[in-house]
Amino acid sequence: MTRARCTRHIDRCGSGRHGFTLLELTIVLVIIGTIAGLALPAYGSAVARYRLQSAAHQLRIDLDRAAAHARGTMTTVTVTFDPAAHTVTFTNLPSKRNAAVDHVLDLRAHPLGATISSANFSGFNTYTISPYGLPSRGGTVVLAGAGTTRTLTVNQSTGAASLAP
Repeated sequence: MTRARCTRHIDRCGSGRHGFTLLELTIVLVIIGTIAGLALPAYGSAVARYRLQSAAHQLRIDLDRAAAHARGTMTTVTVTFDPAAHTVTFTNLPSKRNAAVDHVLDLRAHPLGATISSANFSGFNTYTISPYGLPSRGGTVVLAGAGTTRTLTVNQSTGAASLAP
């Protein structure tokens, strides 16, 4: 008898409507799309800033590696910045993948995606690292990407490479 009563009064028995209407789903999708549309540009520029930061750190690491190699092998390493090709060539520093060739850092390559805006070492775009790990001259390198820049400075007296905050 209760069963018959439930079939006539579906809403009172709790076995009524389940799920969402097409209108409710559409509203939720529009809200999610709007939020994603607002967040996506900020995410894209954050990724680009991260890539520039990674390129600057990789350059600093490679410069430190070149100085350590020069000291360890008592050889001279030449560092050449090519702003047109956005590469840094380390002559007499073996490549990480092939020891028979010089190491070349391509700042445009994925995942770095940076460019060299300028490289100034007392008017030159190159300097040498002595067998004692000291540079022939100090200077700065400006990397660009994502509408911002990062400046790396090589100290002539210590050879330390540092990034400007």
